[in-house]
Amino acid sequence: MSHSTELLEINNSYEFIDVGQNQFGTTSSERGNPVIKTFGLVGCAALALYDPEIRLGTLAHISPSVLMAQKMQEHAASLRSRGNVNPDLVLQQLNKLFYSLEDNGSANAKYTNRGNLRAWFVCSYDELMQGILQRVRSIGVNVEQEHTFKDEGITAVALDTSKGELFRLKPPVLTTLRMDSLDIMAAQAGNISRTADNRSL
Repeated sequence: MSHSTELLEINNSYEFIDVGQNQFGTTSSERGNPVIKTFGLVGCAALALYDPEIRLGTLAHISPSVLMAQKMQEHAASLRSRGNVNPDLVLQQLNKLFYSLEDNGSANAKYTNRGNLRAWFVCSYDELMQGILQRVRSIGVNVEQEHTFKDEGITAVALDTSKGELFRLKPPVLTTLRMDSLDIMAAQAGNISRTADNRSL
């Protein structure tokens, strides 16, 4: 698979909405904070979804623990040997992004319309990249190759809903998130939760 290697850079700002590890946030161009960002992507992934019709977007920071939780469930199911089909935990977490878009007015977040969404994916860890991309594409989202970035040097990104573009953030890291606002236990369990930044929708 070929990958684009460039994202345009923008300066970081405290005005941008913060998303921590295994969190997601949503914003739109009509809000006072139309840009949402995440950082610390080494070994993790960033998935951005954007509805160009209403200029609404969501950004998630996904750690490998999401895949690990799925593997643990599959292993437990194999030990039980009951042949039960367990739900895909990763898809359950990803669906939260679509629910957030839909709750904020996106008709394109519905399954039959997801081909109208724009999507970007940033990840340098191949197993995580394939695990997330396959699932996202299986539920109707077209992540184009030119919007797929496998570059270990991309550690911070921002989705600008007023421009409809994903950008690479220039250092230094500027954040309003406090470490005690992160639910470490939930993140380690593979849960993706809403950001603690209350400027997010």
